[in-house]
Amino acid sequence: FMYNYIPVIALLAFAMLIKAGRRPWGLGAALLGIAVAPSVLTTVTEVTGREMPTSAWGFSTYALVYAVGGALLFALPAGAVRWRWSLWLLLPLTVAGALWYNTRIHYVMPNAHLCVAVMSVCVLLLISRVRVPERYRPLLSRLAGAALGAYMVHVLFVEELVAPLVSPGLSGPAAGVLLTGLLVMVMALSFATSLLWGKLNLRRLLG
Repeated sequence: FMYNYIPVIALLAFAMLIKAGRRPWGLGAALLGIAVAPSVLTTVTEVTGREMPTSAWGFSTYALVYAVGGALLFALPAGAVRWRWSLWLLLPLTVAGALWYNTRIHYVMPNAHLCVAVMSVCVLLLISRVRVPERYRPLLSRLAGAALGAYMVHVLFVEELVAPLVSPGLSGPAAGVLLTGLLVMVMALSFATSLLWGKLNLRRLLG
């Protein structure tokens, strides 16, 4: 995720700086390095005969489209989406489609899948005009600030706590209850870890 996320954000920042009349040579050089790294490593392998590691840095077309498209959806004026009720109908359909694909076709589902794209559009349009009461904004800001850290650390809890409890022999009701409980547990532990990391002023070491 981070190998895709950071180059996309860097590229958009680079474009905005250029538009503002700046000349971000360092950022441009870093983006150039990311762009040519795969071919450079391949060339070194072909010339020297020594196997070189692959470069995971970079992004696919879908990642850039998601980033720019998401920004455009957030920038829509109030009242631009007149049929919001249709989003509430479409969203659960995309969730069901993703569940079907993950369990019947292939796991993990590609991020560029149509169900993921439509689901993302529904979520962004539904939350973009939600007014948060003033008393809840400090808490929401803290959780939003901790969200990336929670995303990065949740894999550890999934591997250590979730994986040992999941098996193909679970019945449907048992799997549903287990999924709900594990989802709440992993989210709580992930956000608690991220918030504690910030509380201890360790974000200067790692995000």
